[in-house]
Amino acid sequence: MNPELIEIITLIILTIALVITAFQLNLLRQNRIEQHDWNRRIAAQKALYEYKAKGAWKHLDAVFDYHDDTNPIQAKEIKEAFLKEDNLKSELFDLLNFYESLARGINYGIYDESVIKAARKNAMIKVTHFFKAYIRHYRQEKNPHAWIQFTDTVERWKNEDRLPLEGKRQIARKP
Repeated sequence: MNPELIEIITLIILTIALVITAFQLNLLRQNRIEQHDWNRRIAAQKALYEYKAKGAWKHLDAVFDYHDDTNPIQAKEIKEAFLKEDNLKSELFDLLNFYESLARGINYGIYDESVIKAARKNAMIKVTHFFKAYIRHYRQEKNPHAWIQFTDTVERWKNEDRLPLEGKRQIARKP
C-alpha cells in the first residue's frame, strides 16, 4: 500500500477521533453542569426541610401574630416581648439567621434560587416587613451587617415582582 495513502487514512482517523473526543468532553461538561444544578436544588431542599422540621417559627408567630397582620412590629414591642419570654430572642435570631444562610447560599451558588424562592419567598418578604424595625435597630446598636444578604435578596425579589406588601389590606395590631 502507498505510504501517502496510509498517512491520509491515519490523518482522517485521528481527525475523527479528535472530533469524537471533543464531542464527548462537551457532553461531560454539560453533564457536570446539570449535576451541579441538581445538587444545588437538593441542598436547597434539605436546608428548607431542616428548618421546617424545627418548627421554631410557630412560637414567633403565636407571640407576634405576624402571619395574619400587615403592620410592621415596632422594635420596642419586640424588645419587650424578649423580656417576657427567654427563648424568644434566640428564636427570632434563628429565623433571621436561617434566612440569611439561605440568601448567602443563593449568592454563593450553593443553593438554587428558584427552589428557595418558590418555597420561602413570601415568608421571607413577610419576615423582613414585620421585623424591619428590629433589624434596623439591631444594625444600629450591634452589627451594621446583620442579615444584610437576607434583606438585600428580599428587596431584589420585591423589585423583580413589584408586589409591595404595603398595598394589602391593613389589620390593626393587637395591643
